[in-house]
Amino acid sequence: MSVTSSTKHSSKLLVVSKEILKRKTMLRSTLWFLLCLLSHQTMVSSSCLELERTALLAFKASLNNTRIGLASWQGLDCCTWNGVGCDGAGHVVKLRLRNPYNPINQSQWTLGGEINSSLLALSHLKHLDLSMNDFGGILIPEFFGSFKRLEYLNLSGANFSGLIPPHLGNLSSIRYLDLSAYSLYKTRAYNLQWLTHLSSLKHLDLSFVNLSTAADWLQAVNMLPSLSVLRLESCGLSAIPSYLPIVNFTALTTLDLLDNNLNSTLPNWLWNLSSLTYLDLSSNGFHGPISESLGTLTNLQILALGHNNFEGTVPRSIKNLCSLNALLLSSNGLRGEIAETVPRCMWSNLRSLDLGGNKLRGNLTGWLENLTNLNFLDLSTNSFDGPIPSGIGKLSSLTYLDLSDNSFEGIVSEAHFANLTRLYLLTFSLNSLILEVDRSWVPPFQLQIIGFRSCRLGPKFPAWLRSQMSIMTLDLSNTSIADAVPDWFWNSSSLSVLDLSNNQITGNLPLTLEFMTDLYVLELSSNQLEGLVPSLPSGLQVLDLSNNSFSGPWPPTLAASPFLFALLIPNNLINGSIPSSICELTSLAILDLSNNFLSGELPRCWRECSELEALDLANNNLSGEIPSSMGSLSGLQSLHLNNNSFFGELPSSLQDFVFFVAPSWGYVFSQQQGSRRKTEQRLRSTSN
Repeated sequence: MSVTSSTKHSSKLLVVSKEILKRKTMLRSTLWFLLCLLSHQTMVSSSCLELERTALLAFKASLNNTRIGLASWQGLDCCTWNGVGCDGAGHVVKLRLRNPYNPINQSQWTLGGEINSSLLALSHLKHLDLSMNDFGGILIPEFFGSFKRLEYLNLSGANFSGLIPPHLGNLSSIRYLDLSAYSLYKTRAYNLQWLTHLSSLKHLDLSFVNLSTAADWLQAVNMLPSLSVLRLESCGLSAIPSYLPIVNFTALTTLDLLDNNLNSTLPNWLWNLSSLTYLDLSSNGFHGPISESLGTLTNLQILALGHNNFEGTVPRSIKNLCSLNALLLSSNGLRGEIAETVPRCMWSNLRSLDLGGNKLRGNLTGWLENLTNLNFLDLSTNSFDGPIPSGIGKLSSLTYLDLSDNSFEGIVSEAHFANLTRLYLLTFSLNSLILEVDRSWVPPFQLQIIGFRSCRLGPKFPAWLRSQMSIMTLDLSNTSIADAVPDWFWNSSSLSVLDLSNNQITGNLPLTLEFMTDLYVLELSSNQLEGLVPSLPSGLQVLDLSNNSFSGPWPPTLAASPFLFALLIPNNLINGSIPSSICELTSLAILDLSNNFLSGELPRCWRECSELEALDLANNNLSGEIPSSMGSLSGLQSLHLNNNSFFGELPSSLQDFVFFVAPSWGYVFSQQQGSRRKTEQRLRSTSN
């Protein structure tokens, strides 16, 4: 073999050797990677430790109603149980047992009972969620404060009660704490000093916890520099300091103090919270002007200051809040022009606009139709005027539209509703508006609440209502309807509140009225209805048939409506006697049968009507003695029996009443001693 051939052969062997070595190295690396991966998977899927498994089973044994929610809590590996999470070493680090359903409608999922201290064995626990269960008013366990590694604790709506244990101040790792009491049972805290130790806390919700004596609430919160979310809704807070020497909780993005009793001007420290995106100070009794400093909170997305006593105008600096998607300033008495209240820069972002119950003025033309993302609009009870622009029909996201109680005028047509396919509430009541739509019009929406009080819809009954299958509240009072109610209307199964009063509606009430089982308010006064009063829905609470021409005897089936609170049938043609079955209406507070043709003696069972506050039987043909049982009506505020044929002495049980004797042996009484002079003056003018 030549030297050249030998050299070539050696070179080939060297190349082959290197390739073999390279492949062996890659194989070793691959095997090592697979071994590591297998080891990691083994760690992740490791069975939980026996000590912690035993602790969980002891915890389960102390609970009630575990058959469904904790059905998976069996077997050796507790890390696979529902709601349990483990780390790679098999330690339980998460216990998420939140009730995912409504505890009332889905009670089979609701856990209750006692909470066993065996949970202390879960020394690596980081996440504990028992929210929306029902622990029946037991105390929050003090040992919860011993979970040194706990970062998340949620007990909201779980029906705990009593004093919040200050031991929770030992949760040095806690970042999320929700103790909100959205339930019948309430918890309380005398002070919040224990909070000051939770330096890592980012989310705090104590809504509905009684903090009425926790005067240190703001000072405690100010010691939490990492706090991002603070919710203290309906806590009974009665004071809010206007000044803080140093504002430490400037990381706050959410501040919710809804429905407390702060009764103050807006505090100066508020304007230091420049990171705020959510601010709700509604229903607190705040007063005075809204500071121009509001404009420094440029990150705000939701601003809710409704139901306070602010005065003056909306600050001009609101033009800086261009990121707002909800502006909620209702029920304040604020003045000014609407165009200045809703500046151009927020038009494209705004989702909810609630300015109802103020004294704002201006019209809707030129700006409203540009709020293309709006889904909630309430401008009710202001001083707005002019027409409603047809461009409102382009706001296809709108679900809630209330323009009632203003001075709008003009015609509302089908174009105003063209694209409002999502609308469920529509009320234009108490405006000078005329609804003009074709008789064959089928609206694009399905409304649940409709209000056109004092607008003009008549003379025909609105045919478009036939297409609305989900109406719950309908107010068409004083809408110039001079027509009979069509038969199809009485087939509504969802109607709860119906007001057709102050029209010229004719005809009879249907015999099928009693099958409108959801109906609890029926207002048909001041029409031209006639005939007998039919059987009524069993759940009816308010019935007003005043000023019609109903005739015949007392409706025999009225006793089948045991929840009746107000029964008003004055100024009709009802005859016959008042039966003793009226006393079966034990919820009755107002009864007015005046100006009919009732006769005979009064029933003697009035002590059964213990809720009765006002009784008017004036101007009938009633006779006999006034029953002594009327004196047992301790809540009675007014009693009108004048212009009947009663005789005899006034029962001794009524001697404590201040009364005025009207002509024809009629009596009108008032229990309010302080109002005697006013009562006598009113009765004198009436008798004259």
